[in-house]
Amino acid sequence: MTDWVFGYGSLVTDLVTSSDENGFEWFWANLGNHRRDWGAGMENAAADADWKYYVDSRGTRPDIVVAFLDAYPHSGSSINGVVFAVDESRLREIDRREVRYSRVDVTDLVTTAGWGDGRVWTYRGSEKSREVALRGRREDRAFVSMDYAAHCRHGFSVGGEQALHQFQLSTDPLDLPLRELTMVLSDPG
Repeated sequence: MTDWVFGYGSLVTDLVTSSDENGFEWFWANLGNHRRDWGAGMENAAADADWKYYVDSRGTRPDIVVAFLDAYPHSGSSINGVVFAVDESRLREIDRREVRYSRVDVTDLVTTAGWGDGRVWTYRGSEKSREVALRGRREDRAFVSMDYAAHCRHGFSVGGEQALHQFQLSTDPLDLPLRELTMVLSDPG
């Protein structure tokens, strides 16, 4: 049985803009009974953010909460994205990348044309990640990276007007300030 991952944010752009190079099989899809919001967050200055954090235009690491897209259960709604086939090794890589998210089985909620049998996973913000985002909002310390927001939007624009329109309709409005931030990555171990 093949495992698949449903991506609904930056994973979409990572796949649709480089799929010819990486050889991943993927299809446009919908995840039922969900909406998208900016509800996952990370403490940028926290010690557990050492493998991934953001710097501002001065090169400093601001003590802020950086918010990311999240999928949350919402009856009667659906979000668009992509499903792509993964082997066990690739699934572990994505687990490491999505450290602030929990992997959830959504097999029965995904609709698409073209893919076969298998289990479908998505990543929803962990309880801790959602709490961090909420705290950041309350303290007026939550921001979204301008590059991240543009990166996510770009993936759907590659899918055409309809994909971008569906992304906009199924995503709660961006109610956090955008901030010029540069992501710094190191090996998560």
